[in-house]
Amino acid sequence: MPKRRLNERARGKHIGHACEGHLRGLISHLDGVCRAQVSRQLPFDTPVDPDAVLLSTGGRIRTVFVVAYWEEAGSSHKKMHRTRTEYREIHRVRQAQPVHFDPSFRIVTVIYGTDTGWKEQILVDLANQCGPLVFVPRVTGCDWTSIVGSAYRTYVARWEAGFADAREHVEQQTAGSALNADDYALLEAIQTVLGARVRRGRPVDERIVATRFPDAPVSTRYRQALGLLSLYRDTEIRARLARRPVGQDEEARRFALRSVFLDMGRFQEKKSILGGNEVSFVPRVAVEDDGRYAPHRPDFVRWEAMDQDALCGLLGEHRGRTQNPTRVFMGGAFDQCAGNLEAICAELRRSLPGLVQAARRGQWNKVKAALSSARLTGPEPWHPAAGFAMMCPLWAFTVGATAIARNERGLRSRHDARRQNRPSAQECSALLHDLRGVATGVADILAEALPFLEALQDGDLATLARLARPRLLALDEPCSWLADVYNTLTTNSSHNPLNGLLGRYLRLRFPDTEWHGWPSRRTVAASAVIEGADGRRQWGFVGIDGEIVVCAEVKSVTANNWGNKSKELYDRVGELQRVSSVTGRPVRSILMFDGDLSRDALAELGSGIAHDEIWTVDDILAECGAMSGTGVVR
Repeated sequence: MPKRRLNERARGKHIGHACEGHLRGLISHLDGVCRAQVSRQLPFDTPVDPDAVLLSTGGRIRTVFVVAYWEEAGSSHKKMHRTRTEYREIHRVRQAQPVHFDPSFRIVTVIYGTDTGWKEQILVDLANQCGPLVFVPRVTGCDWTSIVGSAYRTYVARWEAGFADAREHVEQQTAGSALNADDYALLEAIQTVLGARVRRGRPVDERIVATRFPDAPVSTRYRQALGLLSLYRDTEIRARLARRPVGQDEEARRFALRSVFLDMGRFQEKKSILGGNEVSFVPRVAVEDDGRYAPHRPDFVRWEAMDQDALCGLLGEHRGRTQNPTRVFMGGAFDQCAGNLEAICAELRRSLPGLVQAARRGQWNKVKAALSSARLTGPEPWHPAAGFAMMCPLWAFTVGATAIARNERGLRSRHDARRQNRPSAQECSALLHDLRGVATGVADILAEALPFLEALQDGDLATLARLARPRLLALDEPCSWLADVYNTLTTNSSHNPLNGLLGRYLRLRFPDTEWHGWPSRRTVAASAVIEGADGRRQWGFVGIDGEIVVCAEVKSVTANNWGNKSKELYDRVGELQRVSSVTGRPVRSILMFDGDLSRDALAELGSGIAHDEIWTVDDILAECGAMSGTGVVR
């Protein structure tokens, strides 16, 4: 008579326990492994409670197995999160206690269940983020009932008899019994994984430096600001950094006017102790009204912490790529047109009044004529992109106003707001088709921009301090012209100023390496240098240093986007590990990170599921200065 009965609701948990015991017993059958080398615990005090541990003959930790069981595909993501957490914790322990681990240490994730009991994408994510992965149903061709059915029955009998060692009992039975065909299929898969050359388990190569990642939270936001600063003269930037008053210094005034145009700040008017009013410039800061950090808001302050010479050097190289641009940088060259404040304001002051009046009166032929005869403007004459890109301000603003009136961002791309030539009659008619139903709203949106544009061109700081910001020039309006400009300037993956910095670092560190990818191409797959690789995920830079394939990239991620962006990073690294395992080529992955890294994010990165090396922008700047002997990047 059983002393207790197994609760059916806890059945899944107990099957998982039986799977753990089965795997530990199975490991004892590996060639060269004795029972004493298989354990359920790490050989030192730690909060981590692993499922199975394989020790080397010297007593160091050779392999830790993470075992998971599940058979309900709809909720398999829950099990994935728990598995991933355990995987990370084991890596964290290894970093804290490296002396206990064998140089060939690795973690192997073993998944029991049914072939349809896990979502396919969950299995892909586990393979990428917690690999190497052994999915028992596919390895053996059978589900859990065939592979551990007997072990589970042994477990239940022992547990219901009142014993607390049901898992250990299953382990002993499996270790001391002859294996069946399914057991041998699983054992062979594990043996193959243990013998494979994977990133975390390959022998240590002296040319490969230890894993590196920041030791404290990071919050830089340089990428956003640098993209915008490419529109400014260096003299304006230096005037801002010197904190010259906008009312007394021409370069400081130009910096402030350009920033207000781009919604990167505002003018503030206060009474002066000397009498009258004084106008100052207040840059955008990524904070809420209560002072809390707001990662979703633009920031135009943190860039000021960068070394001036390094900053201007990066911007000079960045702007230079827009002169006679290759296909990779044509979009970047167009983006520079938005910096010509004087020309844009002059053209809109000339053409907007007539178009607004015609739209209010329903004079569609006049609206069409105004659009088709609009003038083009380009980057400012001093800018390297001058003569290589043009924009049509009247068309861009009219498309933006229509998008706002209809609350439809897609109109901006449908009507090519970023066009570089005058629209055809057919294109004007297509825009009018969408504009007519909201003509009054479009006219009002365009009209409200005129006083602001006039004050900008005239340099009237006091008036700008009092005027409300027009919707077309507001970043908080998602359909606005300026929101489109901001997004392209700050997210263009090809024309990224930080790519130039990472490229310089790689060339200094690996002087004999030929690099594929940026700047000749936007990105490149590792297959460019690894024969037989089938990975498709793209890297900014790929090269070979001796026998090691080095893949590097730049990523800017704010705290509000960490969840989805970190998955992209882990998937890319996971695929690279898989390619390394299949081809036998050692790899090194390098990330230059900009944005926000919280303590939790750092813990993730430090768990070993991300890049081998993670550098901040400031660290790379310092390294480049040290390697070049200048102290700064010029």
